[in-house]
Amino acid sequence: MPAIAWTSSLTVALLVGGCSSSSNDTPADEGTGGADMVGAGTHAGGDTGQTAAGGSADTDAAAGGQGGSGGMKPLPEGGGLPHADPVGPVPPADWVNVTGTLGGMASECGNAAAIFASPWRDMLVTGVARHGLYASTDGAVTWAPIGAGAGSSAIRNRMTVILFDPTNKDTFWESGIYGWEAPWSEGAFITKDNGVTFKGYAAMGAEAQSSNDSITVDFTDPARKTMLSGGHEQGVAGGQGLFLCKDGSGTFADIMPQLPAGLGFCTSTLVLDPNDMLVGCANSYKGETPGIVRSADAGATWKVVSTQGGSGQPLLAKEGTIYWAVAGGGMLKSTDQGLTFMQVADKSKTGGIAPFELPDGRIVSLGGMSVVVSADKGVTWTSVTKPIPFAPNGLSYSAFRRAFYASHFDCSSNVPKDAHARFGWDYEAK
Repeated sequence: MPAIAWTSSLTVALLVGGCSSSSNDTPADEGTGGADMVGAGTHAGGDTGQTAAGGSADTDAAAGGQGGSGGMKPLPEGGGLPHADPVGPVPPADWVNVTGTLGGMASECGNAAAIFASPWRDMLVTGVARHGLYASTDGAVTWAPIGAGAGSSAIRNRMTVILFDPTNKDTFWESGIYGWEAPWSEGAFITKDNGVTFKGYAAMGAEAQSSNDSITVDFTDPARKTMLSGGHEQGVAGGQGLFLCKDGSGTFADIMPQLPAGLGFCTSTLVLDPNDMLVGCANSYKGETPGIVRSADAGATWKVVSTQGGSGQPLLAKEGTIYWAVAGGGMLKSTDQGLTFMQVADKSKTGGIAPFELPDGRIVSLGGMSVVVSADKGVTWTSVTKPIPFAPNGLSYSAFRRAFYASHFDCSSNVPKDAHARFGWDYEAK
């Protein structure tokens, strides 16, 4: 979103009004703050920023992610995300429940989504199935709803990804699953005013288009014309569920039939540029095989580049390496823009959580029940937290709050009272 070349991505159906960026999507003037966020106050935006998405490798889980930003400070040598000045003291180095008023809220299976941190502001975003998105600007002490709306602007899906634009401080995308439940909700949305309002991508007559595991955007193009979205649990055998918009016309084509036969659920996506893109496929219920496929001709043809499936959203690090979690644990790495992949860690070292990048360029994953960090591109991993008090579906880091945030959901009809937890850890001091 983030998409990468600093972020990982996903994307999606047909945006109301088209899928190309408007004149409002041009980068904000340096030194100015962003738009006010409904229910969450006003925060000044930084002048530089990139994002790195992360999250659960489970297709029903919410994805985690984040970025850092601020202050026109130089990037560390070797890559990484922009520096962000801390807000307040570093929290305690213990896992503390920060679910707050979201705990106990009536919902459904998949109730609580992961937490994503804005690269531009001291702002955290999460989601509650059938209710929508919530944001916090005080480090998850309190939460407030954002993007209230009706019709095509109402988010009722089970959020899977928040994808922050690396140059437009008020723009981010959301994708989610089970939007087809009544009342209907699109499977992906965009906001250009930092969550005050959203527009949904119009459904294309296929149920999968309202149930999206991923959304990815070509951030090499200022117009953001190319977007790719993977439908939830959609496989090659079904012949539908991989949607591509590549010309800014507002028209999305289902390109799943172009993928090689025999692959499983092909739902995780990454757009590198208008021509080069990757899709991760997991095992399906019918036994189709996993793998990663790559296209170099804007989705017309695809080639299998790994027989190990990429699960959850990949990370395209600032320095160009792609990291992709493997279902069941372990991690793949590509240093040639996805032409080839090698296993850089097995399940004894990293878990199924999607990797993400710290402001100094170190890579983060889950090792057992603890957060692990690699400073050598995945060769070695060091545990940096105490064990998380639950099996997480999402993991992220706020550079502003100097803290990790972990999350989990269940299949009860209410948000768990312990859905989100925080662990204080200052990356600059470690």
